[in-house]
Amino acid sequence: GNDLKKLQFSVVPFGKTILELVETQNVAPALFIPEDQIADIALSQTGELAATGYPDRKIKFEIISIEKNAVVLAQKNVFKAKARILDTKNTHQNIDQNINWVRQGMEGVALVDIEPRLMIWVYTRKAVNWARMYFWL
Repeated sequence: GNDLKKLQFSVVPFGKTILELVETQNVAPALFIPEDQIADIALSQTGELAATGYPDRKIKFEIISIEKNAVVLAQKNVFKAKARILDTKNTHQNIDQNINWVRQGMEGVALVDIEPRLMIWVYTRKAVNWARMYFWL
């Protein structure tokens, strides 16, 4: 883009990177699932993810693997899952949108589709799980 035009006809130090090509076809998102939610996650489940810097650009994915052992991330036990991107269409705006803006190391939020649950279960689940652990039920 404009950065390369600034370098046109100038001397560039040996070894300086002036252009970097990034492959975006084989992007494989990693999901970090809290241990209290891992029971709801299974292979082949689908969902959407959005990068923090691009919250309006949703990307559909499918879970392709889940590690059996938890790891500690930000002082919490999480399970790592890998996903594959299903398509590059923005489902909310019905326009073609490629994923050339995706870069390695980007972070964001993923929402995984699970079977329907009662609203009371959704709002009381964490409290019930806490009580089960505290009182050893």
